[in-house]
Amino acid sequence: MECWAERGCCKYLKETLEDLNAHNVRLTHIFWHQGEQDSYLKTGSATYKKNMAAVLRVLRGYGQEAPVYVSLASYSPLVAGGICSEVRRGQTEFINENAGVLAGPDTDRLISEAYRYDGVHFSDAGLDVFAELWFKAIAESAEVVKIN
Repeated sequence: MECWAERGCCKYLKETLEDLNAHNVRLTHIFWHQGEQDSYLKTGSATYKKNMAAVLRVLRGYGQEAPVYVSLASYSPLVAGGICSEVRRGQTEFINENAGVLAGPDTDRLISEAYRYDGVHFSDAGLDVFAELWFKAIAESAEVVKIN
């Protein structure tokens, strides 16, 4: 998250957003799936939220008002137990505390060898399930909007 909030990745994010603005492109959905490296680095929930808030400020600062869907993603085979409760807490609290931020899929559920070809990255089967989970998250948020 630190790279996206403050370092090199943030530069690329800003360049991309500048290009979108130059071409009058307004995003309709923004998907965020990141957290595995933060699990390995033992990033705390407060730090994760602070860095995610910085990313959200950049997105909004460039006029991108689309909903941001944040995945629960912390699985790393290099972490004891595989899943980092601190990163998940940061992601969950960020979703709950910020307007325009919605829950994406919980990919910590996809930990079998069938879904991750090298223990970390998604296999073809994992990508298929990942896409289905994204679709479900978007559809569920649309239903909430319709009801309200």
